Amino acid sequence: MRMRTRAGAIAVLVGFGLLIAFLLTGAGPTWAGPGAGGPFLVNSVLDGSDTAPGDGQCETATAGECTLRAAIQEANAEPGVDTILFAVTGTITLSAELPNISQSLNLLGPGADALSLASAYVPTTFMLPLIGAASSNVYLISGLELRGNFEAAGIGVNNGTLTLDQMRLFQTSRGLLVFGAGTQATVRASSFISNHALLGGAIQVQAASLLLVDSRLDDNGATDGGGALDNDGLTVIRASTFSNNSAGTAGLGGVGGAINNEPGGRLSVINSTLSGNATASNVTSSGGGLYNAGVLTLTNATFSGNSTPGLGGGLRLVAGSVTLLRNSIIANSPDGGDCSNTGGVNAGGTVLDGGYNLIEDNTCGFTGGADPLLGPLADNGGQTATQALLAGSPAIDAGNPAGCANPFGLQLVFDQRGYQRAVDGDANPGAHCDIGAFEYLSTVLNLPMRYFLPFLGGS
Repeated sequence: MRMRTRAGAIAVLVGFGLLIAFLLTGAGPTWAGPGAGGPFLVNSVLDGSDTAPGDGQCETATAGECTLRAAIQEANAEPGVDTILFAVTGTITLSAELPNISQSLNLLGPGADALSLASAYVPTTFMLPLIGAASSNVYLISGLELRGNFEAAGIGVNNGTLTLDQMRLFQTSRGLLVFGAGTQATVRASSFISNHALLGGAIQVQAASLLLVDSRLDDNGATDGGGALDNDGLTVIRASTFSNNSAGTAGLGGVGGAINNEPGGRLSVINSTLSGNATASNVTSSGGGLYNAGVLTLTNATFSGNSTPGLGGGLRLVAGSVTLLRNSIIANSPDGGDCSNTGGVNAGGTVLDGGYNLIEDNTCGFTGGADPLLGPLADNGGQTATQALLAGSPAIDAGNPAGCANPFGLQLVFDQRGYQRAVDGDANPGAHCDIGAFEYLSTVLNLPMRYFLPFLGGS
């Protein structure tokens, strides 16, 4: 395979240094700490206000009734960290916008299948706004579903540190917006389904940092770019699946059916799958799977079945971009080719071949392509759907014989599912890691170790 280098490639190293610092923060939920008040126990699905915010009692005009709105009002009125718990299931229907959450908060629901927040109003902001508060604030939100009815945006944070754990964002006008210098968000074991926005239907990152782990982004859409994710900050994706997302309209086109990495974006995709994503039926569209105008690293990624009527069914690279691929698969692109770095006015990105890639149609300067023999997107174990390597796949045991490594040289000891690497999958002696996000014949699942060692854990 061929490596092409240009002076601009040094930007990759700059991006990597920042990615290291962010990855070391880990992937588990961040507990905001001991509460100054509460915990407040929501015992009603109604939407009444607190009668006396700041008295330490969550209570509406109905004696003994504590609503989510009242609990947030009490938490905002007290200094320090508060915790809100729920003794209800079903649907909390919001009749008006909730107050901005201005203090550090643990908001702990019973599970996304058990409790939903739904909007019954025309919103002007987010269903859960975390806007303009102190940079020292820490938020943990878990175990809830947010239903936006295609009108309400889900969660917005522009300061502090946010962890979303086991959440579902459904039919919002954008699931999550992370913006502003210094803002950090971690999303773990969550799903973003059927959300839509102008940019980043599920998630948009603007000059901020995001770590996305063990999450599913499916059937999201963007009018312009990034059907599921639009990144203009620092984003690390691990052990996650982007499927059936789309960008653009027939009249306007669009870029990045699943992901749009903006010129200022730094993006790393590790042990993750992009499958069946597309851009609109307009020849100006490009990047059915991923459109890269910034700095991108792909490590043990699997791109399959992504499509565009323009350039780059799987991956589109444009002028000024820097892209490093290692141990990754790009294949089965119905339209637009697997990878495009030529043609059009935006040609000429820098491609760095980190070795052991399988680009089926030999585009973007790669050679030795072949059909990777992938199974359909399915539940093959772990928290997200994957495309299994089938018997006889040329990707089996074809990764770096020295070991598949993340962008910083540390071994990936798990595949996307949390199954161990490397496993001997062919007739030749020795266990070598496989190309792509899936390790063939691996049956040892070790999720707890992967969560406690998120940097070494390989996903």
